[in-house]
Amino acid sequence: MDSAETMFPKKRAISKVAQNILKKRYYHTGENSWEDIANRVIEWVIPDAPQDRKEITRQMIINTYFIPNSPCLVNSGKPDGGLSACVPEYTRIPTDMGLLPISDVVNNKIGAWVFDGTNKVRIIGRKNSGIKRVIRITTERGHVLDLTEDHRVLVYNNKNKNSISKWKTVSELKNGDVLEFSNMGSDFPANDFDKNLAIFIGYLYTDGCFTRDGRNGSRILDIIVNSKHEAELLSKINILITGEDNLNIMYNDKYIRLRGYGTSRYSLLEKYEPFFSGICRVPNDIYESNKESIGAFLSAVFSADGYVSVTKTGAIIGLAMSNEMFIRDVGKLLEYYGIRYSIHKSVDKRSDYKRLDSYVITITDKFSQKLFLDNINFINPQKSEKLELYL
Repeated sequence: MDSAETMFPKKRAISKVAQNILKKRYYHTGENSWEDIANRVIEWVIPDAPQDRKEITRQMIINTYFIPNSPCLVNSGKPDGGLSACVPEYTRIPTDMGLLPISDVVNNKIGAWVFDGTNKVRIIGRKNSGIKRVIRITTERGHVLDLTEDHRVLVYNNKNKNSISKWKTVSELKNGDVLEFSNMGSDFPANDFDKNLAIFIGYLYTDGCFTRDGRNGSRILDIIVNSKHEAELLSKINILITGEDNLNIMYNDKYIRLRGYGTSRYSLLEKYEPFFSGICRVPNDIYESNKESIGAFLSAVFSADGYVSVTKTGAIIGLAMSNEMFIRDVGKLLEYYGIRYSIHKSVDKRSDYKRLDSYVITITDKFSQKLFLDNINFINPQKSEKLELYL
């Protein structure tokens, strides 16, 4: 029988970057190598296993055929350390198939590749860790994290220039702690999704509606835009979608209205109808799309309901809507590009009639604004030009 070393030859050496991460996050006192971590995990998780099984598992970990999750690597050896911290089932995680709910990944996508903030790792199995208490963290910049109380987060330590960040469980966090967020972005899935359809859906989600005529069942499509360029682009996309030049374009002093009718010509859009109405969330087709189509969707959304504000001290790229969950969905898509953003609630105090409060996503640092310009930009030419001139 082959030895464990022969069965699992080294796939690749631990890089210097990985070694630095191990030193910063994972080593216990007295450890200084990946092999030390593997030995600790084995002796803590399967101490009573037959020696040959322990050795096979050890070689799998050492040679990176199998890598336990971060809680297991960090907490093995700690009497009160959890080995399987969790996030709720609705949490979306970056995979090679798109930003998918974790419940979908573990139930239906075994074998998918997941981006863990540093590398891609393949999901090879799942384990039921029971029911755990979930704590919601809300940051000063409006980010919301739902995590089990044993989940670890990196807390920034700024007491002095030699301080290093520290891992804490969620249950150990206190008001005022500063969390470190990864801003690396992640790879995009290669799933095919029509870029033109992404633009069309983006405008419908923001300044459009898709309804049915109660008299004859005909579908009615309405979109409001602010420039001739946008109107002409949507008219061309409408022809590609329906095969007909049927869109009526009505010019107004303040806006341009596009309207289309048809019993069956807009059947392609019917699968998105729940999202156009009460739910109004970014559809899965966009989450699972490619870089160009996600950017096209965001470009339409920001062109319709977004803005650029330039002052003497800087600029703000913003998007305001009354739907909080849609705004948070947009934030998730921005994270794909490594774009930093904030979310806040804006209370409308005008009393002329009942108004809804809005949720605003803002991009304020120049690095993220450049990423936005290069990867998304505005379809609206006035907004695009304003941003380009500032940058």
